[in-house]
Amino acid sequence: MKKILIITAIALPLAFSARAQWIVYDPISNVQQILDEAENIAEYVDMVENQVQQIETLDNQLSEFKNYESLFGNPSQVVLSMVPNLDSDLQSLEPIQNLGTLVATAMPPKSAR
Repeated sequence: MKKILIITAIALPLAFSARAQWIVYDPISNVQQILDEAENIAEYVDMVENQVQQIETLDNQLSEFKNYESLFGNPSQVVLSMVPNLDSDLQSLEPIQNLGTLVATAMPPKSAR
């Protein structure tokens, strides 16, 4: 009887200090996580495909612009001969005229029609 009490006295504190834990495995949750991750990867692939398409479109636009520039030259170096005349016309003041005079000068005579 003493042996049982001694073994119990020694084993009892060990039983409380060494707590075993059970592994919990939820297969439904695990499958759901796998499906969610597969969906995220599919969305990522779509996003990468869209970015590749955008890069190709920009590359095509750049090549079109370079072709245009080789055909017509640099647009910033184009000088139009009519710009100074247009500027002076826009800066000049018109004499004050009434609406009747403006309409009469704008319309050709009836015999010229």
